[in-house]
Amino acid sequence: MRSMRPLKGFLSFVTPLLGALALLAEQGCTEANKSRFYTYCDVTGCFQCDASGCVAQDGRPPGASCVASTDCAPGCYCGSNRQCAEAGYCDKQADCASGYACNAVRHSCEPDAATTPPKSCRVQADCGSGGECFNGQCKQAPVPPNHCVFNRECGTGGACVDGLCEKACTSDAGCGTGRTCQNLHCAPKPVDNKACVTSAQCGAGQSCVDSVCHPSCSKDADCQAVNANDICVASVCRADERRVPECKTNADCGTGRECTNAQCRTFCMASSDCASCADGKVCNSGYCMTDREVSPQCKLAADCKSASLHCTDGACAQ
Repeated sequence: MRSMRPLKGFLSFVTPLLGALALLAEQGCTEANKSRFYTYCDVTGCFQCDASGCVAQDGRPPGASCVASTDCAPGCYCGSNRQCAEAGYCDKQADCASGYACNAVRHSCEPDAATTPPKSCRVQADCGSGGECFNGQCKQAPVPPNHCVFNRECGTGGACVDGLCEKACTSDAGCGTGRTCQNLHCAPKPVDNKACVTSAQCGAGQSCVDSVCHPSCSKDADCQAVNANDICVASVCRADERRVPECKTNADCGTGRECTNAQCRTFCMASSDCASCADGKVCNSGYCMTDREVSPQCKLAADCKSASLHCTDGACAQ
């Protein structure tokens, strides 16, 4: 009788391969799965990230000169100061923050001319979670495009609160303007009732944001000359609270891990593959994740439906 060993060996090789191909067919780069992929910008330019890593995008990065929004990279628009400004990548209106409209052709959030009159304020608390007191009026706090949802997206020791990375710190010197080091995180500076309410109370060319005077800018370098932890957002120096890319290619990750969405992940075929995985115990879209990453309770403060609740690490909390 002929030995069955060669056939068994062949099946043991082919079965996982067929499973992987089926997974790719089901979970590949489709419109339904597009939320897995994102863009981000840093000092070297703007990048589109997917399961294979990150590649440079066409168009000018934030801070570059422009004549029209088409000069800027997707996720950016040409501001009134004739410089590209970052407001977020979108496919639909729900992807954009309040005060911005989705230009579906460019996949970019751009300022919306039809906005409601702002509410007056003295301190950030007057505006509720997700808002800020800017020159005595409440407005939506700017959130980076493809903002963080989970703490792991904010670097070692960081925390994601309302889409902003509160990065790890050991002293105030490690934090941006308007932030101080509290419990080893760069968090909003405590209210000082003697501080500014309107920009007129600050020096020339400065803006009052949440009781702190912020310098004006035209590019990141203008801010970093004063505070290395700042970036230029809509002509105002603010703390850099963008996601922290962990990798760009698989080579940046350890053995057996892959770079996807700029995060090092462990590949899986089933949840049983994640039993001893530090990333999480659930296999989702081909990678080990936590239950919260698979089904977050919130992504931004607005999802919590309360002015007193914040979205922290994907869950609503005080």
